[in-house]
Amino acid sequence: MKSLFHLASLLLLLPLFILQGCKDKEDEEILPAVSTGILVAQSPSQVTLQGTIVTKGKYPVTDYGFIYAFAPDINEFRGDKVSLGKDAPTGAFSHELTGLSAISKNYTNPVLYARAFITNEKGTTLGQVVSVKLPNAMPQDISPNKGKAGDKITITGSFYTSNPSDIQVTFGNAPAKALEVSPSKIVVEVPTGVQFSNYSNRQVPVSIKIFDKTINVSPNFVVNPSLYGFTPNSGPIGTVVTIAGDNFAYNSYYGAARVFFGTQEATANTLNSSEIRATVPHNLTAKKVPVSVLIDGVTTVLPEEYTLTPHTITSISRESGLAGSLFTITGNGFPVTYPYSNSISVKLGDTPAAINYVTSNQITVVVPSGAYIGSHDVHVTIGPYTVTATQQFEVLAPTITGFSPASGGLGKEVTIYGTFQPGNSYTVYFGLIGVNSFSATANAIKVIVPASVPAGATQLAVQFGTQRIYTFEDFTVLEPLITSFTPGTGPAGTTVTIQVANFIPNYYTGVRFGTLGAQILSYNASSITAKVPTGITGPVKISVLFSGRTVISNDDFTVTE
Repeated sequence: MKSLFHLASLLLLLPLFILQGCKDKEDEEILPAVSTGILVAQSPSQVTLQGTIVTKGKYPVTDYGFIYAFAPDINEFRGDKVSLGKDAPTGAFSHELTGLSAISKNYTNPVLYARAFITNEKGTTLGQVVSVKLPNAMPQDISPNKGKAGDKITITGSFYTSNPSDIQVTFGNAPAKALEVSPSKIVVEVPTGVQFSNYSNRQVPVSIKIFDKTINVSPNFVVNPSLYGFTPNSGPIGTVVTIAGDNFAYNSYYGAARVFFGTQEATANTLNSSEIRATVPHNLTAKKVPVSVLIDGVTTVLPEEYTLTPHTITSISRESGLAGSLFTITGNGFPVTYPYSNSISVKLGDTPAAINYVTSNQITVVVPSGAYIGSHDVHVTIGPYTVTATQQFEVLAPTITGFSPASGGLGKEVTIYGTFQPGNSYTVYFGLIGVNSFSATANAIKVIVPASVPAGATQLAVQFGTQRIYTFEDFTVLEPLITSFTPGTGPAGTTVTIQVANFIPNYYTGVRFGTLGAQILSYNASSITAKVPTGITGPVKISVLFSGRTVISNDDFTVTE
């Protein structure tokens, strides 16, 4: 009975099984099927995506392609989609995915994940998730590891491109020009305008920016300087020459380059990475010399030679003067290197003249004491050139033709006539006593009779350098005198006016009545006012004391009680 029941149940379910099987087969025919193939990384920026459409299903396909991301959890709603359209082929299909470096640069070891998809109006079917590790561009060697601007440098390694626009090689901060790019080699030129990170050894880092990633190639590429030439290529001593080039290390300590004109070193200054300035040295002896630059122990001789041209003389400031006087030579091309005697020599005829001061267009000269009296050519020698001025200079003989007045007291102004250097100060001798003149023109000087000169006839003389010239006649120094005083009598405290001659009272002048000093109330060029001191009576002499001398009155002053 039980067996019959089970049999009846099976007979009732059989139509349902048949119906369900038909439905599953219908669903398989409705839904498309796709699988994901192997991902092939062509470069850090490009991957070949592969897939296979197993069946397109019963309904028309509306889209197919791939979904990808840099994480494994990708689905229809998570990841970037590559739509290939509705014309889906049955079987294998592929797509070249490019531009990945803009995203992958944010990952140290980027892995790309992808899966194929196909869609119809009933839904989307996804293939399995497949992954591939993106390769990294990797430089291996740089050769050579030093060079100057324009030199070819080869970088080997794995670069995954032959397109120059995919890469940028940089030396320090300067981009280099790519000459050749292949998957295994990059050839570039050392650029100009390199800024140095290490001035002492001229090293810079070299890096490649490839597929949006920057990769260090070498931390210590040595950039040698380039030298092209200089301007101007001719001129007198002291000319500033500019040497052009590239990649000079500019630093106040390390950046100095040494410049030579022939064997003579010039004063040089590295201005920036492409310019050195040097001053043509004063001790050149040749008219044409090679120019060389010494940097980092390497000497480079520039293509042209420097032609030294002579200096010029346009005029001299005066055409006559005494020994020891000054005159100025005007021209161009005078070096200002001190001491001047090392770079310039001046002669009057055959006699060397001392140089007082030099600018680039003027030389101030002292007329030599050894030059004979008369006219001389003026020669200026700088380097290998001697130039003679068109004007001659006449050395004058020092002379004294006279003086006035013929006599005078101490402090008297005396004018001495003769040949002098305007503006100079001369030592004038009254016998053995010397005093400085206070005014000088071309034909006269003025002097004051010194207070220490004894009275009487004395010969005058003027010192010209090492030569002393005397007057033909004597000057008479008048004896200092008290000529009178008023009143002639009076008690202590009386004010007395004393008249004097042949000297000029001053602050240091003193007055005595007998042996007692008196208070001076005032003084001028010819008189002194003093007060009679207390402590004396009767007749006394009046004395005036100045500059170690004492003048005594002839008459007595009577001090009353």
